Amino acid sequence: MLVPLETDIIDNPLPGCIDVYLEAFKYGPSFLLPKIIMEINQMYDIAVAQLVPNALASILLFIATCRLKHLEYMALVFSYLHIIQHNIKTCGDKGWYLVACGPSYMSSLDKPSSIHGWKYRFVFIKKANGN
Repeated sequence: MLVPLETDIIDNPLPGCIDVYLEAFKYGPSFLLPKIIMEINQMYDIAVAQLVPNALASILLFIATCRLKHLEYMALVFSYLHIIQHNIKTCGDKGWYLVACGPSYMSSLDKPSSIHGWKYRFVFIKKANGN
């Protein structure tokens, strides 16, 4: 884990790194990220860093719900139950995305409705062998 310099921006990760908001760690992601997170990001052509912190929590909650019900979790199923939308209200044109439950699906998790300053608190994650 590398702490960014004041001049670093999340839109420009260091070579060989991915960038992650510190707020996301409250919801327990580990690295390697679950494969479904990468599949969802590929499906919607977005990066992990473009998901608002609560979006990652929603994906992890979907995984946990599927595991509890002994169901296989897949990105395609996630896309039927959730809506990923550009977060214009709080982020302008910066390219952040949020996850909302679809009309027939409801999940619950104690997620804060507003997290101030999250966009400026991030780290770069790099493989231990440096590649």
